[in-house]
Amino acid sequence: MVAGVVGGLSAAFVVVRDVTHGGHLGSFALAGTTFVHPGAPGDLPVRAASTGYDGQFYYRLALDPLTRQVTQFHITLDSPSYRQQRIGLPVLAWLVREAVRAPTSLALVLVNVVALVLLGFAGARLALQWNRAPWWGVALAVSPALVMALARDLTEPMATAGLVVGLLWWVRGRVWWAAGAFTVAVLCRETVLVLLFGMALWCVGQLVGTRVPRRASAAKVGALCVPAAIEISWQFYLKHVWGGPLPTRSGHGQVGIILVRPLRTLFLYAGQIGPTHQGVLDAVWLLERFLLLALLIVVASGLMRSIAPPEIRLGWVFAALLATSVAWNQDVQFVRSANEAIVVGQLLLLARKDQIARVTAVGVAGWSAVVAVIYAAAL
Repeated sequence: MVAGVVGGLSAAFVVVRDVTHGGHLGSFALAGTTFVHPGAPGDLPVRAASTGYDGQFYYRLALDPLTRQVTQFHITLDSPSYRQQRIGLPVLAWLVREAVRAPTSLALVLVNVVALVLLGFAGARLALQWNRAPWWGVALAVSPALVMALARDLTEPMATAGLVVGLLWWVRGRVWWAAGAFTVAVLCRETVLVLLFGMALWCVGQLVGTRVPRRASAAKVGALCVPAAIEISWQFYLKHVWGGPLPTRSGHGQVGIILVRPLRTLFLYAGQIGPTHQGVLDAVWLLERFLLLALLIVVASGLMRSIAPPEIRLGWVFAALLATSVAWNQDVQFVRSANEAIVVGQLLLLARKDQIARVTAVGVAGWSAVVAVIYAAAL
């Protein structure tokens, strides 16, 4: 039932955004003339005098995931290795396109919708695991960053589905199955490794301790090494193909000193809030900054009251540190950067029984609803 509701909501969102953006699913990719040139595939509308957004590069990679050409199909990759490191979504979209002969624009949307359905199902199972109503899986699947990603052909839905499915298997003791799901997640979004690193630290501590069976701890450490080893191998392969630094180091200095960059941008453009289109967006983004800050504080303050496994709690701490190491500018930037902290934070709230946790979880669901309206109709 939860999966059906998530599928229905996702389909409704896609239809509304499609209608409000010219009736072309290709418009989800936000292609611009800076990188998409005359002669590009016909299902990809191109905005004049625009640099576009990340989705246009995933569209390009979905045409040829293992490309070694900077420009192909009349689309140029701005940073080839950096874009290709998130290969999971392009590969899956390519498989769908080849299997059913669907346009690439449709294949990208289908993969992300299916990912959200899978995420909703896994989230419902985790909610039941912690004696919560399965309907919380819906709120998890329509988390703010995932709504933005569905609207723009981005990698967060598939990465988060892999992460949450992996966490579900993890808490059920099927750590090697979890390793496979985590691998899918990191190949869609390498920042998932930050959370897995925190989990691995706890498991290593258990391994060198004496309170738990060493075999179980060793299996957990080994399972968490699998996605890390595969991602590191992929990083070095891309370095070999394209040259330059490792892809994960070519992100234009996005990560800075913890807390400093968010605090510097907390009131960014607040003075421009007003009745104009941009002024309204500035107001929404200011509100979202405070909502994110409040969520992080509530989750952090109640970590010890959560019944979630301690390694997941420590993993969340590392994800939160990453979320507070980037500038909080436009919401599509800082909310996406905080995706793992938001989603796993929601799970940790479900693993608590206090009133503050419930109110905060409802608040995040309301935040998601507002984001869905804005991205379906305007952005």
